[in-house]
Amino acid sequence: MDINLLKYFIVAARTEHMTRAAEELHITQPSLTAAIRRMERELGYPLFSRNGRSVQLNEYGALFYEACLQIDGTMTECLQKMKALEKKKNSFVRLCCSSSTVNSGLVDELSSGGDQREVGALSNQWKTQLKSGETDFVITFALTQDTALEKEVLCLHEIVTVAGNAHPLAGKATVTAAELSDYPFCSINANRAILNVASEQLHAYGIHPKAEFFGRDSSDMLKAIRTGRFLGLMVKQNLPKDDELVILPMKGFHLQLPLYLYWRAQERKNPLQVSVRDIARKFYRETYSGKT
Repeated sequence: MDINLLKYFIVAARTEHMTRAAEELHITQPSLTAAIRRMERELGYPLFSRNGRSVQLNEYGALFYEACLQIDGTMTECLQKMKALEKKKNSFVRLCCSSSTVNSGLVDELSSGGDQREVGALSNQWKTQLKSGETDFVITFALTQDTALEKEVLCLHEIVTVAGNAHPLAGKATVTAAELSDYPFCSINANRAILNVASEQLHAYGIHPKAEFFGRDSSDMLKAIRTGRFLGLMVKQNLPKDDELVILPMKGFHLQLPLYLYWRAQERKNPLQVSVRDIARKFYRETYSGKT
């Protein structure tokens, strides 16, 4: 049964007058009368005793009226819950990114707003999660040309080769590409790892690193580097102040990687998401221009 018929019936029963009910419903009186008669035919019972345009519920109509009031109340409550859910959905933003000092700063900046935020770890399945709506934004070095996603460069990160104090290359005044290739590297276990993303540029410098240790995140890499056995490619700005770590001096080596912010193309005009993109863009611009 058309849900509008229930509304028409409730107003007609309450006003006990077809013309007044039609005016309240903003429809014509003949349309309302026809709708009520259609409802009675569908139910198989008369609902009103009629006297011209005045109507009064009969015993069948009284029973049906009580049921309709319950249905209307349930529908109103349901619509209110749906509206609240939509409001929550439109004020909830999920961000996936790697753990770093700068990303943590962005999370703090986003959390200071009135909207709800959720931050998750960056997964190897980040493209699938983003396209399916499991997350709304992804910050990563990885590059994809997937047309379902849009991106912008937040900043260019300087990438350096890091060693522990005990590593044989740690005390050298200059390190060559050939020397780097003689020692094992560590990396995170993901295709978005700096070692993988930068491989083409590294090969252009004559560097062919061999990864022999794979960790979960940058903290695992730092532990491996501190042992003095492994080298690592890391973001210079994100390196902790640590006397056990050394940036190897490499002549003519200047490696930069773009850090991307991704979102679903279909959400490009979503006001909340536009706001988050503006905050992220401003935060990274100010962070790397020395303003913060």
